[in-house]
Amino acid sequence: MAAGTLATYWKKYKAISPWTAMAAYMVTLVVWGILFLPPAPERLTIAALVIPLGLTLDYLLHRAQTGKPNWESALITSAIVTVLMPANVALYVPPLAVALAIGSKHFLLHGKQHVFNPAAFGVAVTAVAFGYSLGWWPDSYLWITILFGLLNVWRVKKFPQILTFLGAYLVLVLAVNGSLSLSTFSGSTLGVQTVPLLLPFFFAFFMLPEPVTSLRPRSQQVEFGLIAALAGFLASFVPVLSGAAILWGLLVANVYARARIA
Repeated sequence: MAAGTLATYWKKYKAISPWTAMAAYMVTLVVWGILFLPPAPERLTIAALVIPLGLTLDYLLHRAQTGKPNWESALITSAIVTVLMPANVALYVPPLAVALAIGSKHFLLHGKQHVFNPAAFGVAVTAVAFGYSLGWWPDSYLWITILFGLLNVWRVKKFPQILTFLGAYLVLVLAVNGSLSLSTFSGSTLGVQTVPLLLPFFFAFFMLPEPVTSLRPRSQQVEFGLIAALAGFLASFVPVLSGAAILWGLLVANVYARARIA
C-alpha cells in the first residue's frame, strides 16, 4: 500500500513542470529560513521587501513589452535573491538587488534570451556596490537543501555540470589550503582572502543549473562547471569581488555559455 502510494506521488511529481517544482522548493526554503534561522524578523522583512517587488516588476515589464508574465520564473528569482541576503543587510539593498535581477531578464539579452543568471547578477552587483557578504540561508539547513537540490538537478538533467563544478571547486580549495577539516566546510581562509563556502550546495543545485543561462550537452556542461569553479575561485582573491566571488564565477560561465551557443 505504502509503495503504491509513493509511486502515485512520484508520478504526480514527474508531471509537474521543472519551473513549478523549483518555485515550490524556493518558497519552502524561504519559509524554512524565516521560521528556523535567527534573527527571524529581519529575514521576514527581507522576504517581504523582495518577493512582492520582484513579482510586480516582472509583471509590469512583461506587460510593457507585450509579453506573457511568468510568475514562476519571477518567484524563483525573487526567492533566490531573498535567501542570499545576510540578515543584517541595509534594507535598501534587497529591493535594489531584486530590481537589478528582474531588469537583467528583460534588458540584458542575446538572441531574446537573458545572458546572466538573474539572481546572481542582481546580488553580485549590489554586493560589490555595498560591500556585503552573502547570507546563504539554505546552506544552514543542508538536509532539505540537498534533498530538493537533487530533485531539481534530476529534473533539469544537469548532473555532469554540478559534479564537475563541485569536484573542481573542492580540488582548488584543497590545493591552496593543503588539507581539509570540518571547519573548512563553513569557511576557508586563503591568506587575507576568504572562500565563502567550500561546497556551496545551494549554489550548485539551484543556481548553477539554471536552464536558460547554462549549457545542455554533457560535454559542454563539464566545460561550464569547470569555468564557473575556476572563475569563482579566482574571484575570491579580488577584494572587491570576494563577498560574492562564487556568483561572479557563475556570471563568467554565463557569458561563456551565451558565446558557445551563438
